[in-house]
Amino acid sequence: MFIVLDGIDGCGKSTQVWKLAKWLSGLDKYNHVVVTREPYKYREIREILRLEENPEERMERLIELFVKDRQEHIDEIIKPALEREVIVISDRYKYSTICYQAAQGRDMGELIERQKQMPIPDFIFLVDISVETAGERRRKESKDGGRVSEHKFEKSRKFLAKVRENYLKLKGLLPEENIIIIDGEKGIEEIFEEVKKGFEKGSGMPV
Repeated sequence: MFIVLDGIDGCGKSTQVWKLAKWLSGLDKYNHVVVTREPYKYREIREILRLEENPEERMERLIELFVKDRQEHIDEIIKPALEREVIVISDRYKYSTICYQAAQGRDMGELIERQKQMPIPDFIFLVDISVETAGERRRKESKDGGRVSEHKFEKSRKFLAKVRENYLKLKGLLPEENIIIIDGEKGIEEIFEEVKKGFEKGSGMPV
């Protein structure tokens, strides 16, 4: 089983990834779970996102790197785990590239087409949150010593608003994919209950 959690930075998806992994592992002693994330390993991606004042100027290079990095992620982690019947939970996937790069001006259809051969997850939980709430959470994380966003993009509320809008378009653009919109404005436990309900509905497993 392949599960993805995605959304704008600060939406709380990473917390939900680990809660979901722990919960699924506890459902059955035979459930083996692998947690992974993207970008997978391309240092150049992180450097561009961290250091460039205007990473938009290197958009095509970023797209190439994201797609290449994702393919290696699939080949080295996701596919081998799925072949062993391990549950894979990924913090971000192709949806991030589609939504962020489309917010830079690329066509969403083109970005979808470019990645259409990649495995389709069984569940895609998109954690939706307002830009204002996301910003508040990121500021709190920073004050508490948490991870500061690697994305220079995140400083732009206008840009993030476009990214959020793109995430909300995905369900209509990808009707064949099991995209579940989760209300990220709620508390951590309330969000997790929504995730569990979405999982139960799609898997038939009682929660």
